[in-house]
Amino acid sequence: MELIENYLDDYNSIMETLNHKLDESKSQFGSERRMTLNYVKSELGECEDILSQIGLEMATPQLKQRYAEKHRANSELLRAMRGEVAELIKTSDRHELFGGNSNSDSPYDVHADAHDERGHLLQGVDRVEDGNRRLENSHRIALDTEDVGADILRNLRTQREQIENTHNTLGEADTGIDRSLKTLKNMWRHSIKQKAMTWAIIAVLLRRSAANSAQITTLPNKIRVASDATPGHFNSLGVYMHAGSRFEGAPNTGMSHIVDKLAFNATQTRDAEAVSDEITALGGQFVASSSRETLMYQAAVFRGDTRAAVDILSDTILHPAITPEVLDYQLQSAHWEVKEIESKPDLILPELLHNVAYNYNTLGNPLLCPEEGLEGITTDGVQRYLKEWFKPERMVVAGCGMDHDELVQLTQEYFGGMASSKGPEKDSYTHDSATYTGGDLYLEDASQELTHVYIAFEGVGINDDDVYATAILQMILGGGGSFSAGGPGKGMYSRCYTHVLNYHHAVDFCASFHHCYSDSGLFGVSASVLPAYNHKIVDILCRELYLLTMPSFLGGINQVELARARNQLKSSLIMALESRMVQVEDLGRQVQVNGKRIGVDEMCARIDEVDLDTIRRVALRILKPEKGSLNNGMGSGKPTVVAQGRLRGLKDVRASLASYGM
Repeated sequence: MELIENYLDDYNSIMETLNHKLDESKSQFGSERRMTLNYVKSELGECEDILSQIGLEMATPQLKQRYAEKHRANSELLRAMRGEVAELIKTSDRHELFGGNSNSDSPYDVHADAHDERGHLLQGVDRVEDGNRRLENSHRIALDTEDVGADILRNLRTQREQIENTHNTLGEADTGIDRSLKTLKNMWRHSIKQKAMTWAIIAVLLRRSAANSAQITTLPNKIRVASDATPGHFNSLGVYMHAGSRFEGAPNTGMSHIVDKLAFNATQTRDAEAVSDEITALGGQFVASSSRETLMYQAAVFRGDTRAAVDILSDTILHPAITPEVLDYQLQSAHWEVKEIESKPDLILPELLHNVAYNYNTLGNPLLCPEEGLEGITTDGVQRYLKEWFKPERMVVAGCGMDHDELVQLTQEYFGGMASSKGPEKDSYTHDSATYTGGDLYLEDASQELTHVYIAFEGVGINDDDVYATAILQMILGGGGSFSAGGPGKGMYSRCYTHVLNYHHAVDFCASFHHCYSDSGLFGVSASVLPAYNHKIVDILCRELYLLTMPSFLGGINQVELARARNQLKSSLIMALESRMVQVEDLGRQVQVNGKRIGVDEMCARIDEVDLDTIRRVALRILKPEKGSLNNGMGSGKPTVVAQGRLRGLKDVRASLASYGM
């Protein structure tokens, strides 16, 4: 109702201005009068758009009963004013045609100079003669065209005969196709039976492996060793540290980013070239990466090279040779990397969203080392960081494809010499709960071709029972770019496509996101639009979020959408785990966060438990939170807004969200 009132205020304001303009036009003439009338005509189009939008918003009987009469009156007033403007434009054009003088006292002065009228008449005669000449030329062209048409008809008769012959040939081919279809149907039925048998066998194997393959052992120095013996040609290994940007205080801001870049360089027993040569000789894949809650080192190698891979991983983790020259090179690389990311909105804005949402604490700490912090990083500082955070009680060693006892033995051999901390941990960063604050950040940037808008709310942590429903919500919104070569499997039936991208062609990109961490998360939607569409995109995004909280009969999530999203989430989960590197990361991160592994069967079962009542309850919990309903009461419940680009005309996002009760 408030939205309709806003539309009516805009309509009345424009109509008042147009009435004033019409009054002004009565004292104008010539080009000035035409400009005024054309302006009024274009603004009437805007009024018509507003009335159309009001008509769409009157979706309920109550709104129709309240606003229908006023809407009808406004439409009639608009129609009358259109007629008046059209008549004034026609009168003005008629006056100019018959020699109106823009310098005379009145645009309708009937006492025009007779000499001027005679000149106009002579010009009219010239025009008539010129028109006659053109008609003669047109007549000649028509005769030539008639000849061409006759030739075309003859060609068409020839082509018709060819088509009839082709039709007869196709009739004969159709008989052969019918026989082929019968054969193909029989083959298809046979293949379905084969697939059913294959999937049944796979399901049995998955259930057996999920129940028996994941094993966890804790070594005397508190390192946890987890393995999954699923067979394959490759083994994957990972070492996962409970470290990352979330736990970095002011002295160490961005340190995990630099430690990540120093991986697989020179060690105390190998120079950089030897490390590179050994990795190349193994023919495997070695990577290191840092995130907000984890610093990980991973490798995928042939089954017979597991020991060599553990040797390289342990050497780069426990015995790095960090010289000033190596550090300086990596700092320069990090500086270039930060600059490159800052120039790309799709990469830097999610980072800024975290900074604003958590007010630069815990999950809001910079994931990348800030440019101003690079100069303060020294070799001594890196060594202190490694000594403080690379402790066995914070480590998980995970492996997929190998025997559990073999992995335990290799871990004991290469990492068993690490001494664990005695007593409780003294640092507070590890135990600080993420404090969500919400906030706004608007970055005016005239160099951007598009306006980028991010709207986020605090989501749930990974251990929250509603994490599966939140992931389904993200699947339902889905989204992507305005151009996609994909089909249903790529989210083309998600709401960001069917409600936004398919209807608003000025929107270049629209997608939802769900960042999930141990005790908090971010859920929301983002869009990139042409600046001319700034005045509409905020209402479009707010409406899509609002509809998630509504019942099905009022535009909320329906059973078909829910079933599709559940299947898409399950298939994405299962297909991702086909990768050895993803499989070992999933194992290591689960043991790090939960102390155990939740099997894919259990995850799929939890996904199937989410029904319409659950999905709406979770949407209300996130988008319209009650005090203390998220993150143990630490969150503010306020939205987070980040926008970059040419922001003129962009509506107040918080006010728009508030109008929808969010």
